[in-house]
Amino acid sequence: MFSALSSAGFASLPLRLAGSVCALLCGTGALAATYGYADSARFDVDEVHVEGLRNAGQIEIRHLANIPMGTKLWSVDPERVAAGIAEHPWVSSAEVARAWPNAVTVRVQEYEPVLLLRHRGLYYVDGEGEVFKRARTDDLDYPVLTGLDADWADAHPAVSRRIVRDAVAVLATVANDTLLSSTAVSEVRFSVDTGFAIVLRNGTELSFGFGDPTGPMERLHRMLRTGLDLSMDVFRIDLSAQAVAVLTPLGDGANVRSSASSP
Repeated sequence: MFSALSSAGFASLPLRLAGSVCALLCGTGALAATYGYADSARFDVDEVHVEGLRNAGQIEIRHLANIPMGTKLWSVDPERVAAGIAEHPWVSSAEVARAWPNAVTVRVQEYEPVLLLRHRGLYYVDGEGEVFKRARTDDLDYPVLTGLDADWADAHPAVSRRIVRDAVAVLATVANDTLLSSTAVSEVRFSVDTGFAIVLRNGTELSFGFGDPTGPMERLHRMLRTGLDLSMDVFRIDLSAQAVAVLTPLGDGANVRSSASSP
């Protein structure tokens, strides 16, 4: 019995060896084909699409993306690329995605200036109060935040950021108003003693004080509805008191002072 089984086993050994060798060769061939395909130029990055640019340049963004042509697409790290692009001063955020087989798509969100900060020069401020870039000399048509001493601001950065954010909030209250517009605003003036004031392009000063600007705007609305015409003269209007708005003409009637009580 034992000798018969042994003979049969030895007889089938060449067939089994041949099958194993064939499987090994087939597997090696498939592996080689897989690696060869993966290493082909088909997956070399040859396009970087950038969307959302208004002020940042294509060349600048591609440089910060740092994706050399020929880089294998699967080796591109979207988070690393996005972080590099976000170093551009105009870029608020960036989203990066692989586009198989050989492209990368970049969607950029840029800062939008709403205000200029005077701080040893002029700097752009966005709608969230983020100071992000020194202003260009050919793009200065924004209200200017003044009164924030540069040395004091450097010594108190956290408080200074809060002042800038509050200035943007006051400006936004005017910009969203139906009777006024941010285009009428020339300056947002800050004082440590009296708070915030809006200076219109005709020279009229609207004093908001500290705190929520909604109440002062409501008091100004009541004055406008009862006949005040800001285009007819230059005024200083103190809206910071809770129960009264004090109006002082700065033009021909500068010696006249009046007040409008809230109901």
